Amino acid sequence: MGWPLPGTGIAGFRARAARVAAAGIFNLGIHYEHVVMPLLRALDVLAMAGLGPAGQQAQERIGLYAEQLRTQAARARDVYARMSASAMHR
Repeated sequence: MGWPLPGTGIAGFRARAARVAAAGIFNLGIHYEHVVMPLLRALDVLAMAGLGPAGQQAQERIGLYAEQLRTQAARARDVYARMSASAMHR
């Protein structure tokens, strides 16, 4: 699952997105906690029972994606924390 974010074709997008993320305005952690997981819970995607083989495979892929996103968000949070701490000590 990989959709490009709107605006990725704009010059300087990645740098701007990094500043927004570092400032805590919107980042992977916020996306995971406030968008992805509430949606998966509301739709009962990860706990849904009675699925056929294709449904179980899709459920497993979605669960794996959510876990990978959580891990990426934690790594990014650590990087932003180190960046912030470094900036404070200048």
